[in-house]
Formats: sequence, C-alpha cells, structure tokens
Amino acid sequence: HTMRQQNSTALLKEATKTLATLKDSGKAKGYDIVFLTRADEKEAVAVIRESFSGSPTTEPEQAFDWALGPDLRGRFDDPTRQAFFDWYMRWVFVSCTRYGYMIGARDTATGELLACTGVLPPGRAHIADTTSFL
Repeated sequence: HTMRQQNSTALLKEATKTLATLKDSGKAKGYDIVFLTRADEKEAVAVIRESFSGSPTTEPEQAFDWALGPDLRGRFDDPTRQAFFDWYMRWVFVSCTRYGYMIGARDTATGELLACTGVLPPGRAHIADTTSFL
C-alpha cells in the first residue's frame, strides 16, 4: 500500500510539473490549462454532464445513451436523465479529485470552464470500477 501511495504521489508531482509547462500553451488560443479542485465541482460536473449526456446540438456518449433505454434516449432535458448524469458525473469528479486529479481548460477572458478530463494514476483503477453499482 505504501509503495502504491509513493508511486501515486510521484506521478502527481510529475503531472504538476508537466502541467506547469502546458499552462501557457493555450493562451494564444484563448484558454489556460488548470488543475481543478473540489471548489470547481459544480461547474465541472455541468461540463462533464453535457459531454456525456449530449444536448440538442451535440451527440451523447452512445453507451450511456443506450444504457438509459428508449424512454430517456435523446431526451436531453428530461429531469430523470439530468439527475442520473449529475449524480454519476459528480461521482467521477469526486473520485478523480480525491484519488487522482482533474485537469481543465478555462477561457482566459471569462474564466469559464470549457473542458475537463479526469485522471486516476496506476494502482487506483479500482476507484473507477462501477460493477458494484449493478
């Protein structure tokens, strides 16, 4: 367990150094690369939700859309669909900020979160195992 923690800590330090070199890489394109924290949860969950749930102008992630069944397929404004994605993507965000990290791209002019991704270091894959949900 201690070796795994040391590896995760070393990986986080390496990622932090790498992120520092990337931080300004998007400035010319109008965004900053940032680490997200629990303070960013609400905004990040909304971005992740739309990415996976889809919207009238963007395709949903097809496996989730299929798994939700015909009653919710393509019904982006349905409260049940939104509640599912809010809950699930909050779990993803909290898992990644607690056991790994979330990286985001923020608009340099407005500060709006444009995109984000979660990362779990090696040895933490069990965090993403959702088979117990079934």
